[in-house]
Amino acid sequence: MANWERPPRGLGTPAPGLGAVRQGLQGRSLEVATTQLRPGYLRKNGAPYSANAVVREFYDLSTEPNGDTWFVVTTIVEDPTYLQEPFVTSTNFKKQPDATGWNPKPCSAR
Repeated sequence: MANWERPPRGLGTPAPGLGAVRQGLQGRSLEVATTQLRPGYLRKNGAPYSANAVVREFYDLSTEPNGDTWFVVTTIVEDPTYLQEPFVTSTNFKKQPDATGWNPKPCSAR
């Protein structure tokens, strides 16, 4: 299931002290919920999760006052079987202003 969630601080308005302005569709965040997972582990050597786990992901795009653009993926795992509280991780990606440092080459089979 996926839906657009309105930010708690309003449409495109930075919260006091935060500075960043959410972009996306009218300042909203995309929320994706995944259920009916196969049991597994949160990390290779980490805590397990059960088939009852629910994974919610939030995708946000924001622009800082200095013009930097960030894409943030926040993942929340809730599992009543193995977790006493939600397991939360966040991954942040900063958009580069140009292609500096980007020089992809085709793969070659040897």
